[in-house]
Amino acid sequence: MRISERLLIPTARTVTAVVICLGMAYLAEVVGLSGAIGAFFAGIAVAQTHVKQVIDDHIEPISNAFFVPVFFVSIGLNVTFAHFITSLPFIVLMTILAVVTKWWGGEIGARLTGFSKSGSRVVGTGMVARGEMALITAQIGFDAHLLANGLYVDMIFVIVFSTLAAPLLLRWALSKDDSTAVSTSDK
Repeated sequence: MRISERLLIPTARTVTAVVICLGMAYLAEVVGLSGAIGAFFAGIAVAQTHVKQVIDDHIEPISNAFFVPVFFVSIGLNVTFAHFITSLPFIVLMTILAVVTKWWGGEIGARLTGFSKSGSRVVGTGMVARGEMALITAQIGFDAHLLANGLYVDMIFVIVFSTLAAPLLLRWALSKDDSTAVSTSDK
């Protein structure tokens, strides 16, 4: 990153960070890991530099405009509604399990670290929205032929439904938390 600062290009630090990210993703793929793992470690490495905030400010618009939509399109291209009705009981059960386990895991963890009961509930419900890594994991499993197409599609629905439930649960938890400033007029 220090070398990139010597270049006379205004966005040299950001371009260097993207090159590091893509390079680490490629190296991870070469050694048999997911590219997401390599990109994750590249992010950790770049975050340890003094230009972290500048890169973060520049990467977010690029990510939102290009990488995130491409990722979601690639997921969506594999989703079909062909067996949705027959899979609905499984999807509902798995969605309930996904919501409850993420919620309780977050709430118990927060409680063990000293949060109040209502604060722990807020942390637990906030953890329900963790869907992006589940999407990546499902995609990796599908690409490696570890998940059949039908099960993959069911898992995508479970991830989407549990992620959509998160804001509703979080709003409910915040309304029950005495330490937050959510007024009844916001409901």
